[in-house]
Amino acid sequence: MKDFLRAGALAALLLISFTTSSFGQYPPVRERLGGRIGGVLTTEQLNDTFKNGYNLTLHFTERLQQYWFLDINIGAIYLGDMYGRQRIAEYAETLNLIFNPVVSGVMSEMRILRLSVGPQFIVPVGDTFHAYGTIGGGVYTVSILNDTGVNAYDFSDSHFGFHLGGGMLWRITPTWNIDVNLTAHHFRTGQRDLFAIYTAGGEDPVLAQLSIGVAIDLR
Repeated sequence: MKDFLRAGALAALLLISFTTSSFGQYPPVRERLGGRIGGVLTTEQLNDTFKNGYNLTLHFTERLQQYWFLDINIGAIYLGDMYGRQRIAEYAETLNLIFNPVVSGVMSEMRILRLSVGPQFIVPVGDTFHAYGTIGGGVYTVSILNDTGVNAYDFSDSHFGFHLGGGMLWRITPTWNIDVNLTAHHFRTGQRDLFAIYTAGGEDPVLAQLSIGVAIDLR
């Protein structure tokens, strides 16, 4: 009986040790894959013409050192039908454009697609919580979708930009995490770019996204 109790106690200690190791130590995670969805706040002319929107982000991280990871992001920001059509038409006229960006009955939506890479630093703040910060640069592609109700066509321009963000990972199982993230984006544009035309002269926008998602640890 005593041997049985000792064996049971040893097994319990090993289980506790394994659970604590799985939740409390960071790494052994080598790779992480996840996705987030949330809202996007816009500023200045972009807010005047397209208001706020929402985003979807897929991300992959690869450990470089103990607390340093390489963070790769593929994201999409969606904004609704444009406002301020008269100001947009007036701005386009001052540029002597050969096309009219504002056509009656046509819905024009802006989408911003991005691919960015950069370092991510993660530190444990408890047995199941880890805080992280990240910075990265990449390509931001502004796409304008014009929908007549019968046909849809789009134009796009690409720009260099960067993001700065941070968040919190809450480990709910040995491999699954809840991910809460806040990220700011900034990219450079010109006066004759699609972004400037469809925002009545807006340039070099700043956007902030607050999102939540899940991430799985790949061992």
